[in-house]
Amino acid sequence: MKIGIDARIQRHGIGRYTRELVIALSKLDSSNEYVIYINKNSIFTKLCLPDNFSLRKLRVSPYTVWEQFILPYYIYKDGIDVFHATSYLIPIMCPCPMVVTIHDLCLKVNPNWYSFGGFKRFLAKIYYEFMNTFAINKAKQIITVSNFAKKEILEFYPNIPEKKINVIYNAVSHKFSPAPLEQVKAVKKKYGLNKYVLFVGTFNPIKNLLSVINAFSKCKYLLDKGYKLVIVARKDSRFSEPEALVNKLNINNYVIFADYLEEESLIPLYSGADMLVVPSFHESFGLPVVEAFACHVPVITSNTTGLVEIAREAAVMVSPDNIEEIKDAMLKVAMDRGLQRKLISKGLFKIRNLSWELSARKTIEVYKLAISHLKNEPI
Repeated sequence: MKIGIDARIQRHGIGRYTRELVIALSKLDSSNEYVIYINKNSIFTKLCLPDNFSLRKLRVSPYTVWEQFILPYYIYKDGIDVFHATSYLIPIMCPCPMVVTIHDLCLKVNPNWYSFGGFKRFLAKIYYEFMNTFAINKAKQIITVSNFAKKEILEFYPNIPEKKINVIYNAVSHKFSPAPLEQVKAVKKKYGLNKYVLFVGTFNPIKNLLSVINAFSKCKYLLDKGYKLVIVARKDSRFSEPEALVNKLNINNYVIFADYLEEESLIPLYSGADMLVVPSFHESFGLPVVEAFACHVPVITSNTTGLVEIAREAAVMVSPDNIEEIKDAMLKVAMDRGLQRKLISKGLFKIRNLSWELSARKTIEVYKLAISHLKNEPI
């Protein structure tokens, strides 16, 4: 079987999902061939992949018209048996069966979570609705990352056969574990930290960063004790509200915008944190939650969507639209050492069966399902 994987999206959760999946596949599958479709400056060029893995560099970006011509051409030219679209951006004229990973349907749940407004949002909504619906209907098999996400797909697309949707959890890279003390000290020195609350995500309103900032500003105990709020999120000119809110609340000396960080810097920052706070409005999985679990960090997260499935009993669960509740949770975790130990222990228990190797093995089985109809086998 010759498998093509779209790895052109490198940022955020989709990028990390694709990278970890390919790495896991490369370690366990020597019988199938893989072609990884990438853009220039791809991180995949730095990976040491085995001989049955090859890279196909495409001079076409995601979300463009040209990808609908160039990507199918190379899929055909490379003789791909099954193509894995790692997001809803599938080639409309794909010459082989497809598997698509639908990470979430948050933009169907609330169009206000688009990254931009005005006419551009209008066009993006049309594009997303068409491509997402086409991908879900056209793909031979669908992968999604939680039972919550599967349920959401079936609610929005009730005509899709349930057996076509495969729940394969994301996992935690083996790199995520408590960093050595000297690395933690170094990152604290770099940012001028002692005790701190950590947020990892994006500036997009769906991640609910404004509520984290508001809640933190109300924690007089934490401010008096010298706690800081460290925000790990790529600077984004489309969202100026978080920095404006920090200025308005006059807590500039207590908030650090760390921008986007690669794993070598992120892991020590996780490891030194007193807590991770990620009360997103919508998540199908929530990678920062399980990454914090792996780094022995207490977590505060939302009592809604897929986060309940992933973090129940291992995190302090809060209503994402209740700032007072988020504030109280921060104070409770900061002041209760017994609770901290309990959360860390339960977090480690939660991730014991999450591995990218297991996810990769299950994904290979989905690839087989996707082409089984070519052999007159039921899917």
